[in-house]
Amino acid sequence: MEPLMSISFNVSAPKMPETQGHLCQGNHKKRLIVGDGNFSFTEALINKHDKKAHHTSKYSLAHSIIATDYKDQSDCDDCELEWFGEFWSWALCDGCKRIQKLLNSGVTVLLGVDGTRLHHNKYLKPFKFSRIHWNCPHDGSSMKEQTLPKLIGSFFMSCAKIQKASHRVHVTLAQPGEKNHFYQGYYYNIVGAASIAGYALIKKRLFDSNRYPGYHHVQTNSNTSAPVTEEGMREFVFEKLDKKSFHNALEGCINNKSIDLTGLACSLQNYSKKTYMIGISEYYREWRDYYECSTDDDSSDCESKD
Repeated sequence: MEPLMSISFNVSAPKMPETQGHLCQGNHKKRLIVGDGNFSFTEALINKHDKKAHHTSKYSLAHSIIATDYKDQSDCDDCELEWFGEFWSWALCDGCKRIQKLLNSGVTVLLGVDGTRLHHNKYLKPFKFSRIHWNCPHDGSSMKEQTLPKLIGSFFMSCAKIQKASHRVHVTLAQPGEKNHFYQGYYYNIVGAASIAGYALIKKRLFDSNRYPGYHHVQTNSNTSAPVTEEGMREFVFEKLDKKSFHNALEGCINNKSIDLTGLACSLQNYSKKTYMIGISEYYREWRDYYECSTDDDSSDCESKD
């Protein structure tokens, strides 16, 4: 039997800069949020900023955000059809209510966006995003498949094509206690991914619902949180170098047409105000780098001046 109806939203493409009415007077940076499965981070970021900046809805950070997810359609199996005495109507699940709320607040919501091919997305091409966020990137694979290093590498390369020098990428990773180096190095190879794309680490900080009230993580294709994220997450903030600086960082790191990633990562550290070291460990017969640094108690990076 065919369903009586399906849930869908008016998820529109971003308006072009020449026609988009720029409502935000706070000079907010244009932000792209990738893979926000339940869109709770987008909501939490907006709420935190607007409350701190005393913004009304007219000047909300929401107008400067494009929030995306990899799912290519907005039909939802969690919404339920209910009888309201005289008619049938859909009772929206929490996630779909949140999408509708974000759309009403001024956020542009795009579905079916591949985080590794941002530069190919026709709706994103007109923009240069000063800030790109991706929390807990995952493709549903197991650790042993080692697809996540390639995923993160492609993501950073794609970001580099739609960002200018000094623009930033925020990546949040699970960092469970003593295994934090393992997740950085073997699980994601975050140092290699960021370095080869020309990004230097400038901040690292605790990431949780206390920093972003209302945020709750869900696994890919699931409404449940990954246990490992409950053991601790950290937000790594990277800044893109200009071409000259990146070329200088590369000098001396190329040997027989191959790049010494450890040397490059160490060289990039010279372009950051944050003090850190590049550690290296062997995981399953593969040597991988990781960032050895403290966790800052920095701001959430959503002030208008940032």
